[in-house]
Amino acid sequence: MDHDGLEVVRAGDGFLTCFTTVSRAASCAMAIQREFDTFNQAEAERTDIRARIGLGAGEPVTDGDALLGSTVNLTARICDHDEPGQILAAHVIRELCFGKSFVFHVG
Repeated sequence: MDHDGLEVVRAGDGFLTCFTTVSRAASCAMAIQREFDTFNQAEAERTDIRARIGLGAGEPVTDGDALLGSTVNLTARICDHDEPGQILAAHVIRELCFGKSFVFHVG
């Protein structure tokens, strides 16, 4: 499924991506977690592969092809606080997805 995302940076097993809309980013995050769940269920003899996904929104500073600034920093910190297999989103993500088919759990 195409979510109109753009891979900005890949570092080790981490990715920084950007999307045209917040709902596309949330859909992509959910699709990634579903694919890992499907893989993990099919590969019962292996160690589970689980991703931590952090979602933020804003207008990053651009420097050539690089994205910088508080939006990127906040999103990285959000990702650092979630657990493997979890999607953790900034409050603004929930607000911008209001009226869409997403379910957010506030913790």
